[in-house]
Amino acid sequence: MRNSAIILTNIPPLPFCRPGQRFIYNHILYICHQFGPNFRGFRPFACTVKNEASSELVLKNTTHDDKNFRYKCSPGKNNSLSYQAVNCFFNNIFIQPGNFHRNEKTEHSCHQDGDGFLKLVEKTVLHNYCLPIDKTPYLYINDKCPECLLEHITLTLDSEVK
Repeated sequence: MRNSAIILTNIPPLPFCRPGQRFIYNHILYICHQFGPNFRGFRPFACTVKNEASSELVLKNTTHDDKNFRYKCSPGKNNSLSYQAVNCFFNNIFIQPGNFHRNEKTEHSCHQDGDGFLKLVEKTVLHNYCLPIDKTPYLYINDKCPECLLEHITLTLDSEVK
């Protein structure tokens, strides 16, 4: 398999780069190119859904949806690519970072941390003995009602819990 992609933890040394050689690093597929008689280098070609050689490709300026997030493969400076979550996604409803969607007793909110990672937070009301739901913009902000909410957090790829 001459052109199969391999998973590496760092970029291979350029003298060993063979034109057409592929590798995946941090959800980006790189391909080795010969730019002249004595110059070879890797260029990002596309993003990958998983850090696996057989992973589905996400081409530049396109998106991929998983169960909870929409990811975009975006071009950057100097021919770079990034693969990041751009929206939260729940039950066929897209939720922009900083916004929420509420049903009768469940709220889904999308939050972006300082590093740009998204998290989808689901809050479910377990009882109605405290505040009415429609009186606050978010379900029970700074809630002092014991055992009122059940909260579940889903993180994006490569996110860290802080």
